[in-house]
Amino acid sequence: MTYIPESKVKYSDSFNIDAFGRLRTSELTTQFDGKQLHDNLPLFYDTETIGTGGIAHSTANAESTLTTSTGATDVAIMQTKQRFNYMTGKSALGLMTFRNFDNETDVTKRVGYFNSNTTTPFNSDFDGFYLEVDGTNVNFVISKGGTKNTIAQSSWNGDKLDGTGKSGVNLSLGTETGNLLFWFQFEWLGVGSVEWGFVSNGAFYTCHKEDHILGDGIYMESPNHSLRYEIRNTGTSAGTFRAICSTFNTEGAVNKIGKTFATYSAASLSVNSTTTWESNVGIRLQTTKLDTLADLLDGSILETATNKNGYWALLLNPTTTTDSTTWSNYTNSSMQHITAGQVTIATGSEGTILQMGTFADKGTFNAKLDSAVRLGATIGGTADKIYLAFLGITTTSVIYSTLNWRELS
Repeated sequence: MTYIPESKVKYSDSFNIDAFGRLRTSELTTQFDGKQLHDNLPLFYDTETIGTGGIAHSTANAESTLTTSTGATDVAIMQTKQRFNYMTGKSALGLMTFRNFDNETDVTKRVGYFNSNTTTPFNSDFDGFYLEVDGTNVNFVISKGGTKNTIAQSSWNGDKLDGTGKSGVNLSLGTETGNLLFWFQFEWLGVGSVEWGFVSNGAFYTCHKEDHILGDGIYMESPNHSLRYEIRNTGTSAGTFRAICSTFNTEGAVNKIGKTFATYSAASLSVNSTTTWESNVGIRLQTTKLDTLADLLDGSILETATNKNGYWALLLNPTTTTDSTTWSNYTNSSMQHITAGQVTIATGSEGTILQMGTFADKGTFNAKLDSAVRLGATIGGTADKIYLAFLGITTTSVIYSTLNWRELS
C-alpha cells in the first residue's frame, strides 16, 4: 500500500468558486437562453422607445441595435418579460454580451439584472444591479428600490481591466466599441454578495465583489429580475448600444418546490362558432407581483353536449373583440384568474398558440404544457395573459375547463 501524506488544498476566491463559496463542479440549470438568431425574441423580450429612440434587429449579426438621436428625451430599452427566479441558497450566474459600450456625450448606457418603475420614461425605482457608462464614467450600480450604491471603476476592488491589474488585461471599458462579455453572480437570502467581471481569452476576471453580510438590511428589494439593456439621452447627442446575447442560470438543479394552484370555468362555456375562439378561463400575474416565475402545468376539458366536437388551444396574449371577464386575485398566489364572464378572440389575432388539440362529444381531455415561454410582463407592467380557448367543429358545444400552474417566488 502506498502512503500518501496529508496535504492541504486551498482554493482562492476566484471564478472557480460560486457565490456561496462552493467549488464550481455543479451543472448549470438554464432559465433563459437569449440568442437573437432570427429576430429579437419578441416572446421573451419587450422593447420600449421614447422620442426618436430606436431598436433594430440584425439577423446577420444576431443582435439588436439600440439608438438615440438628438432628442433630449430619447430612450431605447430591451428587457426580458420574465423575471428569473433566484433559488434561495444557490448561486445565480448570468452572462450578457454587447458592444458599443463606449462613453458618448450626454448618453447613459446600462446593462444588467434589474427593473425600474413601469411608467414612462422608466427611470426611477431601479432595483437590482447593472454596469453603466454615463457619458464620462464607468460605474457598477447596486440599487434597492431607487436607492443607488454607485461604485466607480476607480473604486473596484478586483481587476479594473485597465491594464493596471494583476492580469495586465486592458478592455478599454468606456472607450471600446467592440465586443464585451459581462458576467455576474450573486447570493441573496436578503443579504450576501454580488460579484461581477468580464471574460477575455476564455478567462473569467473579477472586477468587483460587494459583500452585504455586515450591511443594514437587504441590498435589493427582490432577487428576481429581468435582464435589461438600455440607452437614454441626457442631452441632445446621438448614441448607439448593441445587445447581442444573454443567459441566466441557477448553479445546480431548479427544485420544483413551488406552490401549485388551480382554477376552473365558473360556468359552462357554450361554443357557438366554427370561426372564432372563445374562452372563460385564464390566468395572469398580479401587477404588484410581477417578479414571480410561474409555469403553466396543464389543463383539462369536459364536453357535455351530444355529438359535438372542436379544437382547444392555449393562447398567449390574443386580441379580444368582446370581453366581459372579471379578473380577481387568487388567494395566497401571485396570480389573477377569471372568476366571471368570457372573451371572444378576434379572428386572425389569436396571439401565440402555445399548444393545441381536439375534443369530442361527452369526453374528458387533458392538455399539458412544457415550454420556455412563461407568463411575464411588459416594461410598462402589462401582464401576459394565457387563455384556454375553444373553437367548434360543430356548434353549441358545452365546455367545462380547468387550468393548473406552479409558482416559484
